[in-house]
Amino acid sequence: MNQEIDLETALRRALKREHPRADFAKRVLARAAERRRQAATRVWMAIAAMLVAGVLIAAGMRNYELQREAEAQKAGHDLALALRITSAKLHLTHRMIRRRPDGV
Repeated sequence: MNQEIDLETALRRALKREHPRADFAKRVLARAAERRRQAATRVWMAIAAMLVAGVLIAAGMRNYELQREAEAQKAGHDLALALRITSAKLHLTHRMIRRRPDGV
């Protein structure tokens, strides 16, 4: 029972009404203003991060397109070279066949 009284007394003391310090309202308003500034900063930082991500994605896509285009051009040049070589070999083979006396 004595512990209950001590607990009750301690609770009453801890929960006793106290008048706030004179600068309480000023500190609360200053903290609220700071949190608003921090929230605004976070929003702008998130927007900036999204813009940077968008630019990086766009640059990556453009680089990929340019790389694919370069590969396609190289493949076209390689094909043209292969066709020229094939044509030359076929022409040479045709000439050799025509020179043979038996024509076979």
